[in-house]
Amino acid sequence: MTPPPSDVEGPPRAGDNTRLADIRATAGRLFEERGYASTTMNDIAAAAGIQPGSLYTHFPSKEEIAVGLLEAFNADLAAISEVGLKEAQASYATPEEVVRGLVHSMTDLSMRHAAAVRLRAYEAPTAATERFRTLVNYQPPSLSKAWRVATDIFASGPHNARVDLRLLRFTFDQATLAAASYFPGQCPKPVSRLFSDMQLTGIAVACPEDAALDASSAMTAAQEVTAQWAAHRRRSNPDKASELIAVARAIFARRGFEATTVRDVAEAAGVRMGTLYRRVSSKDHLLRVILEDYSNTLTAGFETVLSSGSPAIEVLDAIAYLCVHAERRFNEEARVVKLGSGGMGASPDTPMHDYFLQSERRRRSLEHVVEQGQRSGYLRDIATSADVVQAARCVFWLPYQDVDGAGRRRTHQYLRESVFRGACASR
Repeated sequence: MTPPPSDVEGPPRAGDNTRLADIRATAGRLFEERGYASTTMNDIAAAAGIQPGSLYTHFPSKEEIAVGLLEAFNADLAAISEVGLKEAQASYATPEEVVRGLVHSMTDLSMRHAAAVRLRAYEAPTAATERFRTLVNYQPPSLSKAWRVATDIFASGPHNARVDLRLLRFTFDQATLAAASYFPGQCPKPVSRLFSDMQLTGIAVACPEDAALDASSAMTAAQEVTAQWAAHRRRSNPDKASELIAVARAIFARRGFEATTVRDVAEAAGVRMGTLYRRVSSKDHLLRVILEDYSNTLTAGFETVLSSGSPAIEVLDAIAYLCVHAERRFNEEARVVKLGSGGMGASPDTPMHDYFLQSERRRRSLEHVVEQGQRSGYLRDIATSADVVQAARCVFWLPYQDVDGAGRRRTHQYLRESVFRGACASR
């Protein structure tokens, strides 16, 4: 798009580097709040307090701004990975110190580059250049090696030998990158300490043995809930409207809601626009239907477990079990509402608002459970109940099936050994 000639300024002048940084920061904030697809060059110009033509003088397109944000993120990610690998290979620090240092560096990176983290949450837009796609998918090899070297030591010595180290590495890598989404605007130091404490020392003062957890009333309730999910899936017999919803759900999960158009859904479903509109009224309607069923199902499951009367640690263990199953049963819905949701839910006029309200109620219920557990001495007082729940939600909802196809049993056992017992627990 060519800007109006009357708005165009002259060649760059002294101080333009500061102006460019300010524009990138402004655009990054809009990308983080609204999503990349929903932000226009006019939006960026207005937020930056300049004319659109002035903006085009510095940046020929919105993608150019996004590319700059991604390049800065990737450069810092590469540098942190190299430093982390060198420290992990050195002998002057304990394994726990190395892990904690890398967790802090990655959490700080997420906080400083929150816009880039959201840009990486979904596939690159359909019209994106190959340069954009490459930047979105960048992963330095030294990072995975640093996590491996730093955590392999937990396989020996006095540490909890039952912890699945591959899943431990995956958790640290994914949770720290998601820190900006779960703890927006917070200081990285306490957040990184919370992630480290939760995985290394665990949140339970004395976690019951597996047999006791398996026999709890909370676990019985969770297992009954997931059995109902499986039975419902077997009975489902979708009609045409349900098929359109399924197509929309898959695209929203890959591209994000903001970046998907109604035409995208129609083309993917192999129907004409008129046919689609006879069954669904809008893209917002599709998302509301998708999230209403998903959120109601989750809320019913959580309430069943929370009403079991079990102690806090047993309830949290059952909630972890529920999340592991829900992440697989509702994988696409979970992706739609994760990193890419930004601030959509807080506004009453958005299709995500009802989901947001129910999610907040579920969160507050879990905070009450954690607070009770901390007061009674069953849970460690590693952070406020609100922060513990946020970190637990981040960890519980990670797609562990992406790691060697980890199954539900393996994943839930891992959460017991890490979040509840701790990787540094004595054998």
